[in-house]
Amino acid sequence: MSTLANQPPGQFAVKFDLAERDRELFLAAGAVGNAAIYTQHLEAIQIIRKVIVRVGSYMNYLILKLH
Repeated sequence: MSTLANQPPGQFAVKFDLAERDRELFLAAGAVGNAAIYTQHLEAIQIIRKVIVRVGSYMNYLILKLH
């Protein structure tokens, strides 16, 4: 059975194609993150989503720094 069938709802496995300048960065296997897909529809609402993603990344950073 494929491991993709065991993914929790709303979570997707992804593979990154890193730019040459970022090849030295360490990304741990199993790392978790947020992503958003932007289209030409409802462009005004995309600003809200961008803010939510940005605030979420700051919160993750702060929580890691507190430990």
